Amino acid sequence: MSPRPTALHAALRSAVLALVAAAVTMLVVVAGVTTQAATVQAYTGTGTEQERVARATLGDVDERLGARACALLGRAFTDQGCSRTTCARPGDKPRLNANAEMCLTPSGASYGRAIDFRVCRALHRPWIAEVNLCISNPARASVVVPMARQCVGAAEDYVVIRERQARWDECVTPARRRQLERIADESGTPLRVVAAQRSRTLCALRAHTSYDDGVCRTVRATPPEGEPAGTLLVGDSLSWRATDELARLRPRWTLDGVPGRRVTQLKVRIRDYLAAHVAPSTLVVALGTNTTTSWTQQDYVDATALVPEATRVLFVTPFRAEVGNDPASVRRVDSYDGWMREIAASRPHTCLADWHGLAQEQPDVLVDGTHQTPEGEGVWAQLVSDGWDACQAV
Repeated sequence: MSPRPTALHAALRSAVLALVAAAVTMLVVVAGVTTQAATVQAYTGTGTEQERVARATLGDVDERLGARACALLGRAFTDQGCSRTTCARPGDKPRLNANAEMCLTPSGASYGRAIDFRVCRALHRPWIAEVNLCISNPARASVVVPMARQCVGAAEDYVVIRERQARWDECVTPARRRQLERIADESGTPLRVVAAQRSRTLCALRAHTSYDDGVCRTVRATPPEGEPAGTLLVGDSLSWRATDELARLRPRWTLDGVPGRRVTQLKVRIRDYLAAHVAPSTLVVALGTNTTTSWTQQDYVDATALVPEATRVLFVTPFRAEVGNDPASVRRVDSYDGWMREIAASRPHTCLADWHGLAQEQPDVLVDGTHQTPEGEGVWAQLVSDGWDACQAV
């Protein structure tokens, strides 16, 4: 049985097909942003050991980014290229995550968000593939920023909503912005609320909703029925970094990868998915890089028990190199790898995508002992995709 796309799948798939032209426009817009001279704010700290390892490999400048893309991330552009460690505006502070660098304002507002690139494009915001970030407007005081540089194409007015899951900011056309403002004035409802309620893209990201007559409405929650269908991946920053590569290989998958997600969130994410969808025919577990002392092998077993026995489970074995990482964390990740192997040997319809083994044999796929290089993102995605193919025969 071929996977049956959920409402989210359908929305994202439509966005990919319909926004190919917008993707081209996006590149033009990014290249057309005007940079402003500013006194740079240099980073004077040393960062974590992992960050130091990455900078020793990458250097302090990202030559892949042009001046305008660099400005969108809040970073300073020098004669050598886009700085990884220096911000363009006084007071801003750099976030030093390797190949995901951006700046933060003194209040903590960011210049980029870890949003699925398909959703980012559907929101008409620039996607910077080199750092896997959807450009965000850090100026949070204004609800609307007309002709914002954080917008793409004709949707040139940036509407500040919340920048949270299913409440992401969205760029709209000036005509749409005026329409939303009129509705807000007539109803006495804040514009950010009206914008969230009347966004087809945001509505598709929420469970138990239906977009009818231009409004996102809550519908009565009913237990999903039907045979298992589709593929759900639950992951952390490795999944997030490789979302665009994997989505191109597997456009119908639900990719739930968030930076910094701990393994303890696995059961929560599976339960949340099952509350709104039929069980997946394949569950991809890509959690284990961010460890906790409370997590046990039985927790992995209990998590996989949330899906039917007939659901195939593909474990993506985690890896952390000794260099740049806390030794205790490395040992726990190695334990998770071993537990996944034991569960795969005992649970029917369970397979492995051996990232742990691949990263050990090919350390050049990692930039800091944990996260993939840009080329490594594609390697990770292909490994998972190939593992899924192999698992279908089990």
